[in-house]
Amino acid sequence: MGNFDITYLEGGLQRTLNNIQNGYTISVIPDSSTTFSIQNVVSSEWRCIDIGEEASVRVSRLATEIVKLTDYNGFGVSCTDAKDGAVELLVEGGVEPLDIRWSNGERETKLEGLGAGMYQVIVLDAAGCVITDSIRLEAGNQLAFISDVVSPTCFGDEDGVITIDTILGGISPYTLSFNDATIVASQKSIALRNLTPGQYFLEIKDVNGCSADTLLSVPQPEEVVVELGEDVVLVLGDSLTLIPSVSGAIQTVRWTPSGDLSFTDSLQILVKPFLTTTYQVTLGDSSGCSATDQIYNFLY
Repeated sequence: MGNFDITYLEGGLQRTLNNIQNGYTISVIPDSSTTFSIQNVVSSEWRCIDIGEEASVRVSRLATEIVKLTDYNGFGVSCTDAKDGAVELLVEGGVEPLDIRWSNGERETKLEGLGAGMYQVIVLDAAGCVITDSIRLEAGNQLAFISDVVSPTCFGDEDGVITIDTILGGISPYTLSFNDATIVASQKSIALRNLTPGQYFLEIKDVNGCSADTLLSVPQPEEVVVELGEDVVLVLGDSLTLIPSVSGAIQTVRWTPSGDLSFTDSLQILVKPFLTTTYQVTLGDSSGCSATDQIYNFLY
């Protein structure tokens, strides 16, 4: 069939091949999708040649980037157990249609309602090119706190204390909801003072809205109680043993008047008054709480 000289276009560039034979293969490596077309063919045998249709070579340059759409003070997810993160896959180049497959089973470019963790994606274009990408969404450390309770000093007092010794995790500033009160504090140690006995609901929230709560009980201290009984009538020369009825962890005892008493720091005493006398006893515990009672001894 002889040899051929041809002129063809590669995109907008004209190229020439000389003295080629029928079936010759042109190897091309275009940088982008390109259309090839034969413009002229000259046969060594001076025959008429039919020129076929143009041919297109599609080049896939597939590139991806995953961007975070949510920012909770530097974190992609607000709290450790939250599902409020969002990401979007940006695809550049490639030959459509694109097949997108996320590690969580989704097939869209934008993902919402995500928790903390790693998300991977595989993108396959129509030319068979494949690219993988991934992104990690992080959340702050779990919010928690360490608390301590101190009961009121004495029964009926209103000086109990709840102390938040340490706030762990989360992002400051913190908001402390304390029954019906709210305190905003940036420090990680908070003291709630002048508390009466009872239960207190504490909830701490950080700037992202993450929360930790607990129900604490401020105990009522044991009451110091003393009872000497009814007043008595004695005949001159009679004696009487005074034994108070008590409750509480008693550590100190003091009787008055002390003038006719051999022992004033004993719980049980023997009295032999020479005059009508009112005896008084005061009991105290280790916290300094005390109770007092008195008995009237009428002498005739």
